[in-house]
Amino acid sequence: MVTLLGIVSFLGYRGLRESSGRFDEYRAAARFNVNMSDLNGCLYSAMYHIYEFKWNFDPKNMETAEASILKGLEIIKDSFNWANNPDHKQRLEEMAEKLKSFHADIGVVEQAFLELREQFTTVTRPRQQEMATLLRKLADRAKAVGNAEVLHDIAEVSFYMSGARSSVSRFAESFAPEDGAEAM
Repeated sequence: MVTLLGIVSFLGYRGLRESSGRFDEYRAAARFNVNMSDLNGCLYSAMYHIYEFKWNFDPKNMETAEASILKGLEIIKDSFNWANNPDHKQRLEEMAEKLKSFHADIGVVEQAFLELREQFTTVTRPRQQEMATLLRKLADRAKAVGNAEVLHDIAEVSFYMSGARSSVSRFAESFAPEDGAEAM
């Protein structure tokens, strides 16, 4: 009877250890997956706030984007503790390097947007207005002297000028290469 009790308790103890080990594996995998989900949220947050900065130039957006990137680096660091697979650890190292590079470039991105806005508001927009004013004055003079040829030419120039203004405005909003090429 004692031998039977010993065998049953040994088998029960062994089963309990195996279950405990499997539960630890599950906990590590679940924590790793939660971390990866949180990391994804940090990346989306960073990109969203950079996109918002592009529209409103509020420095708080870039601060929030930077904080999201730093939080992502912390998540990656924590994930090393939960990653059991060597391949996962290698990918985490790669992600950390890319995120560090992204963090290093965030100031460059902010400065580029600020310089572009400065250029657009201090150079491009005033020159567009100046050209429109000069064309209007020329049209008024041509009308006063009854020169229909000049009025016709001004209408053609206005057509191309409005297309150029539209292209520049689209590029200032989209930053798409094809809009930039069209603006040029």
